Amino acid sequence: MVMVRLYGQLDWRALEHSFQKLGERHEILRTSFSLVDEQPVQVIAPEGHIPLQFMQLTTRPLAEPDPVVQHIAQAAMERPFDLATGPLLRVYVIQLQSDHYVLLLALHHIITDGWSSAILVRELTTLYEACVEGRTAQLPPLPIQYADYAVEQQEWLQNDTWQAQLDYWKTQLSGAPPVLNLPTDYSRPIVPSYRGAQVAVQLSTTLTSRLHSLSRQTDTTLFMTVLAGFSFLLSRYSQQDEVVVGTPIAGRTRVEQEALIGVFVNTLLLRTSLGPNPTCFEFLVQIRETTLAAYEHQDVPFEQVVELLQPERSLSHSPLFQVMLVLQNTPVPSIELAKLQVAPLDLALASSKFDLTLTLMETSEGVQGWFTYATDLFEEATIVRLAQHYKQLLYGLVTTPGAPILSLPLLTLQEQRQLLIDWNATQTCYPENETLPILLTQQARVTPDAVAVVYDDQHLTYNELDRRTNQLAWYLHQYDLGPGQSVGICLERSIELVLAVVAVLKAGAAYIPLDPTYPYERLIFMLHDSQTSMLITQRDLLAELPNFSGNLLYLDIDWLRIESQSEHCPAQQVVPYNIAYIIYTSGSTGQPKGLFTYCCCLCELHMLCWC
Repeated sequence: MVMVRLYGQLDWRALEHSFQKLGERHEILRTSFSLVDEQPVQVIAPEGHIPLQFMQLTTRPLAEPDPVVQHIAQAAMERPFDLATGPLLRVYVIQLQSDHYVLLLALHHIITDGWSSAILVRELTTLYEACVEGRTAQLPPLPIQYADYAVEQQEWLQNDTWQAQLDYWKTQLSGAPPVLNLPTDYSRPIVPSYRGAQVAVQLSTTLTSRLHSLSRQTDTTLFMTVLAGFSFLLSRYSQQDEVVVGTPIAGRTRVEQEALIGVFVNTLLLRTSLGPNPTCFEFLVQIRETTLAAYEHQDVPFEQVVELLQPERSLSHSPLFQVMLVLQNTPVPSIELAKLQVAPLDLALASSKFDLTLTLMETSEGVQGWFTYATDLFEEATIVRLAQHYKQLLYGLVTTPGAPILSLPLLTLQEQRQLLIDWNATQTCYPENETLPILLTQQARVTPDAVAVVYDDQHLTYNELDRRTNQLAWYLHQYDLGPGQSVGICLERSIELVLAVVAVLKAGAAYIPLDPTYPYERLIFMLHDSQTSMLITQRDLLAELPNFSGNLLYLDIDWLRIESQSEHCPAQQVVPYNIAYIIYTSGSTGQPKGLFTYCCCLCELHMLCWC
């Protein structure tokens, strides 16, 4: 899609005449493609008539951006072409005011590429200028037409050079990962919608200058250097050592092809490996060798590479690669027309052929461009963050080119501060003389319906937690538990485990966690050493436990009796310097030792003592 604004007096007759002459000059603009014996054949119309569609919107107030123009352009881009009947170039002229127009050119990719669009605009300018001034346009004759190039390519496909290039791609891409598994915000759809959006990226003039300097030091080009940063970024995001990036190449290897409108562009696949953590210099050398080798074998159409390798095909993603890098260097013509001022029209048309495409161009203000991403897969915030990480990696690349590439920083300084400082600033001031049972009871009064405990698909609110632990605490009182006494708790991970811990504290005793997976001898030692008088467990764990002479409480079968107890909080027997729990060391250096902490320190486990 080519889009420009026109300000001034538009000569409609001259514009129609210019497109007519363009069609006469370039056969591809009046070509359609029919099937003959199930094979596509070019059909070149004898006349070069290209119809223009005119739309008048002068009764509407101007708006920037104009949603109607945006809608027309989007619809023009999405409207299918009939390859058998044509035309494959559509021209839309939208009049917004008496002296303000928008010119949209929609071309099917089978007849054009980016280079061709520049040729079309440049020659259209020359033809229009000449027609307005009443003279014949001075355009050099074309030595060949696109159909001639197509015949030459078919002949080339039969020689030995073709087979050698095929062998290169077969070897180069053998064993390459079929899919780049970037972390996505949404699951990959079975059939993509190809809807897309863009996020701008801007490299400062300072960074651009340093990228050029690094390129000279390593005998690479700017494209190779930005590719190195992009490949490393993709590797870090996907956690894959190898990545395959597609990139377009103009494909105009002969002088007589430079002025032709047609499809010469090809897609090259650049496979890079982070291998055994090369230095940045070494990685750039690898990128250079890979890119140069791909250039030497650029004549094989991408479609032939796919046919050769026969990858497992899926409607959900493109074959062999899903991410593209474009460094635009196609000629950008300066547009000057008689009695008209011409300005580019930048509309963010929502389309994305791949998961992710990075398009860059060098300007007087540094390298700039945009990430185009599939909205089926990514949120805008994700790509904004990715763009920041890309710039950060490029800074690291030019700053420490001799360092191992895996040492390059990915996070920005702001993100590093957020991770290391801001998110770790978790200090909280708790009341020094309040205990956990009191704090839980207070919270139950403030937010009774808030979720306090979650395990699998079960949950308890603060009110339920407070009520049920009160009942269990009252039940424990009949065993004359209080400060200085300990209760063993041997339960599987569950909500009941939390209830037991809190209830023991409310009863004024200390608890001892006994993991049912511990060795039998360790459980015996812990029960004997702690001199615990009571054990809370469940019936199906009894076989795993040593013989216990104290009181046994089975939460799974005794809960009916527990539920008959009062739901009100028992009189608080807990004071800040009661022992809250005893936990045993691993015993790896000798006999296990029990450590205890006080009730006032439950939220800040820092007052540990040996017992």
